[in-house]
Amino acid sequence: MADLTTVTPTWVTPIGIDEYAIEITEAEDMKKEYYLLSNSPNRQFNLHFIGLSDAEYAILLGQYRGVTGEYAAFDWYTVPSYIDGGSGSGVSMHGRWVSQPKFKPNARSWNVEIIFEKDES
Repeated sequence: MADLTTVTPTWVTPIGIDEYAIEITEAEDMKKEYYLLSNSPNRQFNLHFIGLSDAEYAILLGQYRGVTGEYAAFDWYTVPSYIDGGSGSGVSMHGRWVSQPKFKPNARSWNVEIIFEKDES
């Protein structure tokens, strides 16, 4: 497993509000029944890496390939303090990528955007 340990995102933006896994079915009396499949919500974050050097870009791309893109979960250790509750303690998150990286090359750097989903189980 290739954890994300050295490249820190410039900005991390939470996407929407928490989404819960709910299944809606119709009962025999034609009323809807709701089933909560998990008490843990899905939390997604849009990670923006601005001005990465070639070496940092290679590390991020290698990490994405190391977890087989969106397949394998990993630990993200470079969580900014404003996301981990402001404690600044470097609390890690366990989760997976849910999108392919969007990258834009600059003259001497790279800008990368990718979505991370925290595993709440």
